Amino acid sequence: MGAKILVLESDWRPAPDLAPTQIHSSSRCYASIGLNIQQNQLIIKDFFQNLEIFLSQPINQKGINVIILSGHAGFENHKLQMSAIDQLFEPLEIFEPIKKKLLRTILILDACFLGLQLEIFMQRYQLLGCIGFAKQVNWVSSSVLILLILRHFREQGIFEVQRKSPIRPRKILEQLQHNSAQLLVQQLGLKFLFSK
Repeated sequence: MGAKILVLESDWRPAPDLAPTQIHSSSRCYASIGLNIQQNQLIIKDFFQNLEIFLSQPINQKGINVIILSGHAGFENHKLQMSAIDQLFEPLEIFEPIKKKLLRTILILDACFLGLQLEIFMQRYQLLGCIGFAKQVNWVSSSVLILLILRHFREQGIFEVQRKSPIRPRKILEQLQHNSAQLLVQQLGLKFLFSK
């Protein structure tokens, strides 16, 4: 059985000189929702291979899948940059070679400030949906909120549907803005956009 969720995670070290044992991993949290999850390190040299393997699985030829891109992000020399384990990269450019394969994908950008760029991601990559944070985040808060989102997706049967409709995922995120997650949503500046 394949996975409906792909987590590509960089290290969450606050400084590059910390030992690997001090790296936090949010992807371990997501396994607790009871779904098959493909987890890989965010390494640019392996990026497209990991995406191709995930997107070509028969389970991802129908319905909705989720890709979580997780790590530090910020502006460097007036360019939006995200850190992979092996190098910095431009998150707005990275999906270009496979953009036609993302029509069933909800992309979750688990990094600071990437939620401010959702319109660009949606226009450029024809995603089913895009979720991100407009404020500075830490791995604990963002992991908790993403875990809530994935849990609600599972409970509402999002991963079992055979078509790729954005209606139910959008409704779940709208409800999260007004329920017990409201404070966390505001703290992180949760933003989301879905196709029409």
